[in-house]
Amino acid sequence: MLEDRPALTVGAKEQPTPITTHPYKEVLPLLRIGDTMPITDWGAHVSWLRGKPLRWWAYNTTQVVLYLLLASVPVALEKWSQSRSEGGEGGSDSGGILSLPFRYSWFTHPGFAQTEPQVVQLVTYGEKDAGGELVSESCQRRKLLMRIIQAVQTQKVRLIVLDFSFAPTRCDINPQLEHVIRTSSVPLVIGLRTEEADERTDGEALLQPSEAMIQDDTGVVKRGLLRLNSDTRKIPLEWPMRVNMRTEEGTIERFPTLSLVAATQFIAMKYGNPERLPPRLTRQLESGTHPYASFLPRGSIPTTSALKLLCGDGPVENWKNCALPRDQRLSGMPIVVVGEESSRDEHYLSEDAIGAESRSNHRSGLPKKVYGVWLQANYIENLVQGSYLKSAVPVCIWVTNFVWLILVELAFRFHLPLRALVYSVLMSTLFSFGAYLVALQWGWYLPLWSVEMGIIVPLVLFVDELRHMVAHNESPSSPPVATNAVPGVPN
Repeated sequence: MLEDRPALTVGAKEQPTPITTHPYKEVLPLLRIGDTMPITDWGAHVSWLRGKPLRWWAYNTTQVVLYLLLASVPVALEKWSQSRSEGGEGGSDSGGILSLPFRYSWFTHPGFAQTEPQVVQLVTYGEKDAGGELVSESCQRRKLLMRIIQAVQTQKVRLIVLDFSFAPTRCDINPQLEHVIRTSSVPLVIGLRTEEADERTDGEALLQPSEAMIQDDTGVVKRGLLRLNSDTRKIPLEWPMRVNMRTEEGTIERFPTLSLVAATQFIAMKYGNPERLPPRLTRQLESGTHPYASFLPRGSIPTTSALKLLCGDGPVENWKNCALPRDQRLSGMPIVVVGEESSRDEHYLSEDAIGAESRSNHRSGLPKKVYGVWLQANYIENLVQGSYLKSAVPVCIWVTNFVWLILVELAFRFHLPLRALVYSVLMSTLFSFGAYLVALQWGWYLPLWSVEMGIIVPLVLFVDELRHMVAHNESPSSPPVATNAVPGVPN
């Protein structure tokens, strides 16, 4: 380990007092504070390096390589996360695995600075709503959705988003439903489902057929994919879909997701320009990556029961015939997301991405199931507000982690172990706080080792120093007695 030393005079017969006799932890004299050797005296530095034994070179080279690899781990995890999460439907528990090295929750609860009022509210129904009557049956659910659309149109809303896809099904209600959809006074965004990729599609998902009434993005009806990331902390934006499989190969097109279509529709209505998108969202789309969501706490999204909306305080069993509401039964948010809360649409969300209100009720690290409609509402809110977190450029992630590791190492080479440990923890805290500010102010998510490993790496170095000192009968709080040594002779 490096020494706290008085001035070093080149050619002197006596070496300064070292902090430790560790044979391989000296660094270049140009890094020694207090040395009188000119920094520009490169010949002296080269001579100093040439005098070091092979074991010194092996020890320090190994440490540099190790730190290079450690600094690369966050970048590799991020790349693996990107390829894995954007390769399949949401619902796996991989998000919990990916979040282990870095406390994503530090950045999600306050989120990127949100200055605009909240815009999303929920209208939900369950599998056994309507007084015990099952609404999971397709035609029955369509009847309910038609009634919900009619009821929401009487409220002060600007956009209705259906977390639902209309696959071709023979139902008596279809003509009425089509009329309600096509003549809606409020723009609608409706979901599209995909089939799993197979040998026919060369790994690309296949777009499922849908009812003729929503096949074209015309008039008041727009469509978006319901497909989520396997890492549900990330906001899906676009997916490559293989369509027109009646031809031999079909064609691959990029389809926007439900949340992206809803957000862009609302932004276009807000500014009166369908071509206008916030520059940050435009850059995010151009990057082809999916950003992290900054989730709202559970319960902060206003939620209304579909049956309460339809029937008010009346008996819900009669939901098919309840008069449309004349009073205001929703919270006044401009975007209404309609969806089902059922076991068919549950997704895993890792503990560190769940709202602060619920964290105390669950053991850390365990995945939590949430409904797809709740995820869609969060994604839309993030895209409209611009409050999502974009992963920083890989070079920035790598350089930041490598600099932190090197600074921790140098702390132990320039100072006694106890003092170096304190300095290292302080540096880790500063790096973590800096990453927090970057996320809060600029919306960049920096996965840093200093967040999770801020105490572990310094402790490993501290224990290694103590082990060496004990082996050489040295004190961890005071330097050993100075020894005479011939300059140029390796320790």
